Amino acid sequence: MDKVKGNLFVALTFSKEEVDKIYKHLEDIVDDKEKLVSKDKMHLTLVYIGKNDNVEVIIEALNDINLDAFEIKIGEIYQMPKVNVYVLNIEESASLNELQEFVEKKMYKAKIVFDKKERFIPHITISRKKIEYKKVNFKMNLNVSSFDLIASIPSGQGVRYEILFTKNLKR
Repeated sequence: MDKVKGNLFVALTFSKEEVDKIYKHLEDIVDDKEKLVSKDKMHLTLVYIGKNDNVEVIIEALNDINLDAFEIKIGEIYQMPKVNVYVLNIEESASLNELQEFVEKKMYKAKIVFDKKERFIPHITISRKKIEYKKVNFKMNLNVSSFDLIASIPSGQGVRYEILFTKNLKR
């Protein structure tokens, strides 16, 4: 595999139907819809790796994860502390935490350096710009049937995402 020109991360992505439902909800409550992240960039980061040329090693480590598919529940919007980043809250999920921990353990075992957060706080970023929104009680289940290794590649229009590997979870 050629050298990857961008930053790598392991993330959950969602079906087109699920993303469309999320956007329908956001369009009803967010004032400036142009500030929302694009549908094709909506994801939940499990582990941020950054620049790394050991893609084959990462893929081999990720391919060794064998967990069952599960659901997560998203909720209301909140602003991350001290920054203009707005996210959808993810309710506590033992299955999600287990998957994230497995990914970290596999990266350690494969000697892949990554950005270790003190505490994994699952969320889906919806805007990196200040937004105004109506506070509403919102809950939605999302299916987690796979996870991806994604490269965030700089381009003239910002960044584009390229999925390098998808690992399906057991059904």
